[in-house]
Amino acid sequence: MDIKLVLGKVRDGEELTEEEKAFLADYDHDKVMNDAAAAARRRAEARAAEAEKERATLQETLAELQAKIDEAETAGKSDVEQLQANMDKLAARLAERDKELDEARAANAKMARDTKIREIQSAAGIAFVDGVDGTVMSGAFASAFADLDDADLGDETVTKPIIDGFRNANKAVIADKSGVGSGGNPHDGTGPAAPVGESDPEKMTTEERAADLKKRGLL
Repeated sequence: MDIKLVLGKVRDGEELTEEEKAFLADYDHDKVMNDAAAAARRRAEARAAEAEKERATLQETLAELQAKIDEAETAGKSDVEQLQANMDKLAARLAERDKELDEARAANAKMARDTKIREIQSAAGIAFVDGVDGTVMSGAFASAFADLDDADLGDETVTKPIIDGFRNANKAVIADKSGVGSGGNPHDGTGPAAPVGESDPEKMTTEERAADLKKRGLL
């Protein structure tokens, strides 16, 4: 029985038969929708399985054709020429695998180096003030170590001068987490004087800090 026809009769105010009343009372819309979705999924899975089967058949056919082409190409060659052709193919495949392996090793090494530099930045307590692109500044921090080998990243005597140099060169954008201001003494409230011609970053307004960062080429 078609639910649409029954609902149409209800909409038009027509009297339903007992059979139609029973059908409407037992009708479970969610179950019907779920059953329809399940049936659609089964049809999609069946089509996918059929497509995969057809794909496998096509691949097998292509492999057979390629074998015949290779056989035809080598039919008129001497044994030495055939061996050389096979060696050339294997060498090409090996070169491709070597390239893939080198790329994978390079990617893994870069990820390990990036992780180590992030750990160095975190351990040094270097975070950046609001209004500054932290990703850009973290990239600048990483660039400061560009001349170091990976092994040197674990040597504090080598990394500390670089960290201090970066910190001093970028005071205006590095957040102060000490609670005592930029370099100030927590006991006497003093701190280093701002360079001549520059404002103290801690005393700048948001607009002044942005202008200072633009002047430094950091924004």
